[in-house]
Amino acid sequence: MSPDPSSLATPVSTIAQRVKELRARRGWTAAELGKELLDKHELKWDRFTVANLENGKRQNVTVTELFALASVLDVAPVNLLVPLHATPYQVTPTREYPSDDVRAWVRGEDPLPGTDERTYFAEVSDEDMRLRIEAVRKRYDLEAPPKGEAPDAGREARRMQRQNKALPNEGEE
Repeated sequence: MSPDPSSLATPVSTIAQRVKELRARRGWTAAELGKELLDKHELKWDRFTVANLENGKRQNVTVTELFALASVLDVAPVNLLVPLHATPYQVTPTREYPSDDVRAWVRGEDPLPGTDERTYFAEVSDEDMRLRIEAVRKRYDLEAPPKGEAPDAGREARRMQRQNKALPNEGEE
């Protein structure tokens, strides 16, 4: 049986809860948070906007507001958007996943169920791909490519074959 939809963590309810926790931890009033947002990001939030978010009367947060809140509260946006503890999380009105899975998805680490993995892992920045290849290389003790040679997936696969190091199947180590 699914949890009661009204009790599910949602993006906005999670942002509201986390903002309230982090604001209280800093000892800020709602007005002080609003002033920080205005001074640092020219975001016009007053104590009423903050209070309305925290008490559930405000039902949306823009991406710009999410980034500004994360910035003034000194946290990564994912740590406002997704609960820090494992809980069912309603990503969309019709989709719910464990919050740990959603965190990995938001960080670009793992796709959600039903996602085309080839597209998911192909649509990343060059730097993210470099970091992913470096992490795999470290994990399986693979040699780095010669200096000045840009890594790519095909080249890495051929290099692994030449090194005669097969990667274990998923779940094996």
